[in-house]
Amino acid sequence: MQTATGNPRSLAGLQGVIDSASKLSSSLNASHEGLRQIQREADQTIAASVSRINDLLADFAEVHNMMSKDRGSGADQSDLEDRRDVILGALATEVGITKVVGADGSTSIYASGGAVLFSGSPRSVQFTPTLNFEAGVNGGAVLIDGVNVTGADSSMSVLSGRLAGAVKARDSIVPQALFQLDQVSRGLVFAFSEGATEANPQLPRLAGLFSFSQNFAITGSETVADASKLITVNSNVDPSRGGLLTRLRDGGISAPGDDRYLKNPSGVADFAGSLIDQLDGLSTPQPIDASLGLGSALSVAEFSKAVLSSVAAKVVDSENVATQANVTADGFATFLSNATGVNLDDELARLLQIENSYRATTKIISTVDSLYQSLFDAVR
Repeated sequence: MQTATGNPRSLAGLQGVIDSASKLSSSLNASHEGLRQIQREADQTIAASVSRINDLLADFAEVHNMMSKDRGSGADQSDLEDRRDVILGALATEVGITKVVGADGSTSIYASGGAVLFSGSPRSVQFTPTLNFEAGVNGGAVLIDGVNVTGADSSMSVLSGRLAGAVKARDSIVPQALFQLDQVSRGLVFAFSEGATEANPQLPRLAGLFSFSQNFAITGSETVADASKLITVNSNVDPSRGGLLTRLRDGGISAPGDDRYLKNPSGVADFAGSLIDQLDGLSTPQPIDASLGLGSALSVAEFSKAVLSSVAAKVVDSENVATQANVTADGFATFLSNATGVNLDDELARLLQIENSYRATTKIISTVDSLYQSLFDAVR
């Protein structure tokens, strides 16, 4: 835009603006599709997790019933206990659980939010995948024994595990990122929109260089669903789609032939007024949604930088949380191994003690043998 403003008669400079705008809009379109793909994959992860949970609950029921039959018979249940613990560990990976052992030795399992997964028998975990995500489409809820455990209004929402992570990605992280992209796209369309001439101040602003696949009036506060998916270079100014480059310089992009929007009616080649107005639009504050926590008004350039900064901060925070979680998990794994498994350090120390004891015992035996030999020689 700066190059075109410096030399408005250059068609190459105007084409450079169109090329850059096309790359920008295509990038926003691709980012939108990338986020939707993440959302679809998260939904698939939820479906796979639910299937895995049901399989594990069925396996647990089998082991639980076998242990119940053998309880009190004096039979060794070590193998069954190992199988049970492996199942519980796998189940905890999918959805955070709490295990409660009753007075009779029976086990009940609750999801991290409180929903019953197993109590005497496995409870059904249900989920219907979403085939296509688009504006206004929400992913399906996960039901445990008919209780919603993932909805926004659920009092028993799952709090941890693969299932909770996938739900958060699908229903929170991706929608927020899409909303930010849509705000950037809306801001671009408004920043490059065109007002009517000074003689017609009552007329609405119209889409300029950028549009949402249609020409429409711009107020600056409208909400466009899936704006980052729809944003494109206005076909009326794109030569590859039959538009005229000079409309970028002269005005009237969305209203060809309407003199009320034409800023350079005589077609002076050095006219830069419209280009300057569009360039200024990039730095003009616009109202933004307060829920983003970035203030009430920012230019599209400032808002884009703020979005990038917030994403970078979230990445760092997520990495820190993941690192801490891994450290905690390793600590618990070591504790569990020490409590239920073989501690190699302890076993090595015991082995050394046994070896030293063996050597001492061997020395004693050798000494006693020598004494007996001396005694026998004296007798003879």
